[in-house]
This record gives sequence, C-alpha cells and structure tokens, in this order.
Amino acid sequence: MATTSIDNLISESGSKFGIGAAAGPLMRELLQVMTGGPGGLGAFLDRLRSAGLGAEVSSFIGGKSEVPLAPNTVDSVMGETTVVGIARRVGLAPAAAAAALGFAIPKMIGLLTPGGKLPTALPSDIQRFVGQGEQVSPMAMAGVRETEQVPPVAMATVPQSRNNWVWWLLGLAVLALIIWLLLARRPAPVHTVAAPPVPVPAAAPVAPPAPVKAVVENLNHELNNTVLNFPTASAVLPTESAPVLQQAADQIKTLPAGTVIMIGGHTDNVGNSAANLTLSQQRADAVRAALVQDGVNPSMLQARGFGDTRPLESNDTASGRLHNRRTEFTFAGNGANAPANGAAVTSSNGAGSATTTTTTTPSP
Repeated sequence: MATTSIDNLISESGSKFGIGAAAGPLMRELLQVMTGGPGGLGAFLDRLRSAGLGAEVSSFIGGKSEVPLAPNTVDSVMGETTVVGIARRVGLAPAAAAAALGFAIPKMIGLLTPGGKLPTALPSDIQRFVGQGEQVSPMAMAGVRETEQVPPVAMATVPQSRNNWVWWLLGLAVLALIIWLLLARRPAPVHTVAAPPVPVPAAAPVAPPAPVKAVVENLNHELNNTVLNFPTASAVLPTESAPVLQQAADQIKTLPAGTVIMIGGHTDNVGNSAANLTLSQQRADAVRAALVQDGVNPSMLQARGFGDTRPLESNDTASGRLHNRRTEFTFAGNGANAPANGAAVTSSNGAGSATTTTTTTPSP
C-alpha cells in the first residue's frame, strides 16, 4: 500500500467531517489500535466478527466494500473509553471522532489487505507513518487469516513416480524422528498460574460546586418548558431561539472559570438510529455554536449527540416522543478533568439536568 493512499484517506476524512489537521493524528491512532494489540489486525477483525459484523468484515477485506460503520458500532467494538481517549488526544469531540473512525475503518482494512489477504508484517511506508507517533511492532500484524492456509508440506509439487513418493515418505519419517528426539530431551515446562486481573472501579460522577448547581437549577426553572423548533431533519436553529439561548449564555458566563457544561442532543426513536445519532450531534453542536457566539468561552462547553439511546419517557406515545426530543445542559466537571458524558444535576424540585426541548414534526 502506498503512503499516498493514507494521504488520500486523511484528506477525505478531514474534508468530509470538517476535522482538518486532526485527521492525520486520528488515522495514526486508528492504525495503532488496529495493528498494535495482541494478534494484530487479525484480532481486530475478530472483534468486528464477534460484534455480529462477519459479513461486513468479508466485504471490507481487499476493499470490496467501504460502507461506513455507525458511531455507536465503533464505540461498541473499540470501547467507548478508547474512543473518548483518542478524541481527547487529537482534539476532537468524541462523537465527531467516532463518526470519522466509522468512515475510515472499512477503508483502512481494504488498504491493509491488498488482494484480499492479511499481511504478515507492516509495509515499510506504514511503519514510517505509524512511527511518527508511538512505534507499532510489525510482528504484531500476524493474526487470523480470512481463509485456512495450506500447510507448506501440502504445497509441494506432487511427485510423478512411485519412487519419488518413497523418498518423500522416508524423509518425513527421518524428520519426525529428529523432532521426537529433540522434544524428549527438553525439560518439563514449569506451569505458572497467572494472578486474576484486579478490577478497576468505575469513576464516580463529578459533584458540582454549590454555585454551579445553583445556576444549573436556575436553567432548569427558566428553560425547562422552552421549545426550540428545529426544521424537519435539520440542525439549523430558528431565529426565534436567539433570546432563549442568549439568556442561557448570560447565566453560563457567571460560572467559575474552568467549569464545563455538557450540551446533550437527544431524539425520539422515529427513523433510522444512526441518522438520529448524527442529527442529535449536529443539533447539540448548533446550540453550542450559538452559545459561543453569545460570548460563552468555548472551553466551557462540550456537545455530544446521543440519538434515541437515552429516552426520558416511553416512545410509544406522542407526548413521550415530544419530551424525548430535547437538548440537555448538564454539569460535566472542571477543565481537563471533565468526564466525557457529564454528571446530571438534580434540582430541588426533583427536575433533572437543565433541559430545553427541541421539537419537529414528524422529524426525530
């Protein structure tokens, strides 16, 4: 595979997802995950198969198909913690990184498997590209092949005479005897029992300071019943939402320096889940952009789309679906220590995190 193929993928990913210079580091991180672990690329493909993507893997190998993976599928296969870590290292929002990775994984598999076969070592140009970050051992590429390989002995040309067969059998017998003698002289292996892994406790939600909690409770009180009407299947904020978001921006600007607020976009379950996830991210990004334009420090805001994965009420009723189409403000932490998903603040009247409901009919 030529380096220009990686350059093309970097350029295409940067342009398609608007991630610019972050596309190169993102592709390097992806290559390290795909080839740097135990079992290398073969083990990574097995993880995709275990996630029920066997048919997709077969189509990706050799570049027969490049259908992107949904962001939630990327989180499931690579692990949400891994995706969030990569996003932070390259300076992207987790949802944007997951979408770009889902686009790049099929293409990267095709580039690494020319002719439909897994390589036994990383090509030198790939080593140089990955070597610009942390070096990945070429030997890590050895892994499970797509098809069962033919043993070397079976690949020998079939002898044309009976005498040749006799010599082949005699040679194999001598070889077997030599191997048996070598094994008989080896000392018995010492078996050790590996210690069980120590479980890592999950990080506890970050509790907001009292001043932050008061502002978020006030957002709950003032904005809980506000409706921001997005056009159907659109993430463009209507002009009438400006006063509402200006009011929210004025309150967020009173928070202590370093405070991070998560803007979470949510939809109902109408339509395609992958499309809903993308739309919810775009709407959350639109609200964040409006707040930044109204004077909020960009470092105080995160935006993440959750699609239809976190409903407040049942989607079986029109009222439930209306309440599930929303944009939530939640306390996410302080500065670099802010967790990716935020920690919801509960107000004194029992309400959840500060919420504005986004509605469209019949759009999710």
